Amino acid sequence: MSKVIDYYFTVVSPWTYLGSYRLAEIAKRHGAEVSVKPVNLGEIFPRTGGLPLPLGANAIRKDL
Repeated sequence: MSKVIDYYFTVVSPWTYLGSYRLAEIAKRHGAEVSVKPVNLGEIFPRTGGLPLPLGANAIRKDL
């Protein structure tokens, strides 16, 4: 049985970018494959009751 990690991510998140390298290293170390699944949180949140994301570069700088 092969090991597969389903990786749901949003392309607009700096955390996704930063975490993807570490996830790839961990998967490789454990002989797992990463199945990349991009999602659009801007569409998902309103449908699931999630809170809206702050928009703009200022919000991103503040978060980092």
